[in-house]
Amino acid sequence: MKRIDSSLITPIYVKQSQDMPPPKDPVYYLLASNNLYLCRNHAHYQSCVPAPQWPTELAPHAMSLVSNYPPIPREQLERICGFFGYMSEEFSAEAIALLAWDPIDGQVRTIVPRQVAAVSEGSWGPSYPMAVKYQFPQDLPKHWTVFCDIHSHCEMGAYASKTDIDDEHHFTGLHIVVGRLHLEPPEFHVEGVVDGTRFAFEWDDVVSGYQQRAIFSAEWLDQVTVTNYAKFREFDLNAEQPTGTTESAVETKEIQHPGHD
Repeated sequence: MKRIDSSLITPIYVKQSQDMPPPKDPVYYLLASNNLYLCRNHAHYQSCVPAPQWPTELAPHAMSLVSNYPPIPREQLERICGFFGYMSEEFSAEAIALLAWDPIDGQVRTIVPRQVAAVSEGSWGPSYPMAVKYQFPQDLPKHWTVFCDIHSHCEMGAYASKTDIDDEHHFTGLHIVVGRLHLEPPEFHVEGVVDGTRFAFEWDDVVSGYQQRAIFSAEWLDQVTVTNYAKFREFDLNAEQPTGTTESAVETKEIQHPGHD
């Protein structure tokens, strides 16, 4: 076994293989793949038990995330908010956009992936957003790195819901929520995720400003389908039409271009 630091009063060993002989120290810590153990070589016994605490001789440390992500250009954020606002006003639907870093041109690129949004409406009132899912694009240039997703909450507040947290658990990068889209400016919330751990960020640390939502590309709407929740659950993002057959008050809608450039 390998001793980490010979200056520690209570030594710490790293177990690197199953057949390594145990150390002879009277008391020592053993770091294995499944736990940290406190071990003893006593005259009447040899023991290894889960350590009740970490070695007090070690200095404390705290988890952290320092962002070196490129700042999100104001113009791109404003176009994305224009897209989100249109989807909210016309369909009461959430929407998603991705941001990628292009190191060759030194620019942030906006990507609107193939996506489907679920809305619900009934005789009791207007439609409201329920969920959105997307297909991660597979045809991006190899040198691009997707580092951020942005999705809307329509008129609801900007926060990370339990669904958002579950969806983002394995997506290392920035996650931005845009809410209160009936207001200008809307409400923003941003967090970073690394190895399943979430970190809060100040808005000004990741975005280079915001003035007002702007005209967006009409081609973005070609990527969007709005349907009811039953069809949403069965929707095949690889197909042109939903695979579900359940009828509802909300039918799958063809998105009409608003005349944006």
